[in-house]
Amino acid sequence: MELYIYKIEYDIFYEREKEILGELLSDRRIKAERLKNKKNRAVSMAAGLVLQKVFREEYGIELRDGDLTAGEHGKLQIKEKAFNISHSGDFVVLAVSDSEIGVDIECKTDPGRRVTERFFTEAEKSYVRNDDDFRRIWTMKEAFIKCLGKGLSIPLRSFSVATQDEKQAEVKAVDRAADQIVNHSVDQVAGSDRGNKLCGGISTTCEVDIIQEEYFDDPAEICSRIGFDDFDITDGDNRYHLALCTDRIVIKNGYFVKYLGCLFPYKVV
Repeated sequence: MELYIYKIEYDIFYEREKEILGELLSDRRIKAERLKNKKNRAVSMAAGLVLQKVFREEYGIELRDGDLTAGEHGKLQIKEKAFNISHSGDFVVLAVSDSEIGVDIECKTDPGRRVTERFFTEAEKSYVRNDDDFRRIWTMKEAFIKCLGKGLSIPLRSFSVATQDEKQAEVKAVDRAADQIVNHSVDQVAGSDRGNKLCGGISTTCEVDIIQEEYFDDPAEICSRIGFDDFDITDGDNRYHLALCTDRIVIKNGYFVKYLGCLFPYKVV
């Protein structure tokens, strides 16, 4: 499994929007063109470029019109690999694997606990004491339903991802080059390629507790198989949280994180 993180270069997308739109797959281009907000269009274009760049350069897969299809509940897929994409604030993240996977990144807070009270279970509500806790639970819930490929057809209160010890884990990463344990937070990743880090290989502190079994095909199998990994990303004064959900064995075996530098030049002249 590999995880790719990209900080959006808004100035380039604004200046060269027409050219960049021409490089996107037709469905991604149409999706971006429908967005009225300039920043939202840039985010949509960035997500499309990350998909095409990563599959071309990392896996030798040249995506063409029609290669991206949507599952029953809208999850994008291709024949060769399982993948999932998410964006929030200034970041786009893409997870690629041979097993079904869900990824989510979030920078928003929950003023007045409106989202927490509406969508979280009682166990999750008791865990949330601050914005970091909120982002952690929210991204894990999103990553879980995205991994299963059923989206919001699964009610968010039908399962709980509250941690067993009610403490936020200190998630670590192994720096491949230095062969040492380092904190897995990122500071000012824009404009440079931070290279690869080998992550995972640790026991998760979070397990799924399925409350309403009628929404799941095989609750016992899901609970025994699914695992999580998650960490904070710090970019200046902004804090993000990222969560991955996939087979536990995949996380325990480790995965690579690559911080993508400038996407340009990208066939655009």
